[in-house]
Amino acid sequence: MELVAGLSGERGALWRRLQGHSFEEGKGLSFTQRLARERRWTVGFARGAIGEYRKFCFLAVTTGEACTPSVEVDEVWHLHLIYSRDYWDVWCGQVLGIKLHHDPTPGGKAAAAAYREQYARTLLAYELVFGPPPRAYWPAGHKRFGRLGWWRRWGWRA
Repeated sequence: MELVAGLSGERGALWRRLQGHSFEEGKGLSFTQRLARERRWTVGFARGAIGEYRKFCFLAVTTGEACTPSVEVDEVWHLHLIYSRDYWDVWCGQVLGIKLHHDPTPGGKAAAAAYREQYARTLLAYELVFGPPPRAYWPAGHKRFGRLGWWRRWGWRA
């Protein structure tokens, strides 16, 4: 189990709980396999996205401010919400220890600017804790929110 340097106490315990949660179990398709199939990703890429989702949730709990996920991380989050018992009872209730809500954007230029700024702060927080974010999962803001960003949701990566 990977422990990020400098994480001790409650933050270290949270990270260990996040790492200990399995997305590989289940009857039929596992969560990971379903994610890969629905997003047209390889299972390896899906596992990587789940790893980045763990990091995003860590930041969402520990930074004290709103965080904005990448498109790939958001896809993991969307699917996890469908697994409502695991998400609410286990992930939020036992692993995170808080209710982590996913709010949709209200749309418009002001919201787009706010999310762009939140994403930049999320990337900065990521780098401070985990080091440079992998660009395959965390593109620069202009790519995340650019015209091609929407296509990333459907399995296309520019």
